[in-house]
Amino acid sequence: MHTRAQLIARRARHDGAATNLEDLERLIGTTRRLGEIVDDLLLSARLAAAPADRKPDPPVDLTSLIGATLAAEAERAAERQVTLTLDTPAAPLPVPGVESALRRVVGELLANALAHTPAGGRIDVTLRAVDNVAEIVIADTGRGFDQADARRIFDRFHRGAGAGERRFGLGLALLQEVVTSHHGTIEAEGRTGRGARFTVRLPRTRSPGTTGRASRIRNLRMWQLGAGT
Repeated sequence: MHTRAQLIARRARHDGAATNLEDLERLIGTTRRLGEIVDDLLLSARLAAAPADRKPDPPVDLTSLIGATLAAEAERAAERQVTLTLDTPAAPLPVPGVESALRRVVGELLANALAHTPAGGRIDVTLRAVDNVAEIVIADTGRGFDQADARRIFDRFHRGAGAGERRFGLGLALLQEVVTSHHGTIEAEGRTGRGARFTVRLPRTRSPGTTGRASRIRNLRMWQLGAGT
């Protein structure tokens, strides 16, 4: 980064221009990626250092969290000509946990799907309650990956032979740490050239006023976001 910055400054002095835009964009991209890695490492360290007797966090409503996350990505999906669909319960679906961390899980999985789904593709996001578990499924019609790598893609900096340009680095490893720290699980399914599917399962918050009956769960709404909607 230091060398690249020096080149930008040298060209700016020679040309009398403020910066070379292409080099500056590369520099910005590099620092952004490094910043994301540092943030990931810090979050991972905080999760590992969390005391066992930590005061419980207030419940997080996954219905609201996922809806807001997809709404924030609607414009980017439309620009990429990718259709987003969201299928959630009509009622709140609370889980115990850290809201910012769970938002990171949903956001990273959605960003990963958007990055690897070509124009004309589709990303389906589903939230449902299954017994005492909240299940989040993010499925895309993108380039996918070799199912033989399904377990190893959660290893830090792993890249499978069939992954192509699909980059599985610290991001997915961190997501697994976040989900595990919430006493949940995350699974990946994929086929090269035929899309990927990530499933996150988290324990639900049980309250005296919640019946948990299927009649409430089946009252779903579909949001169509993105191109052609």
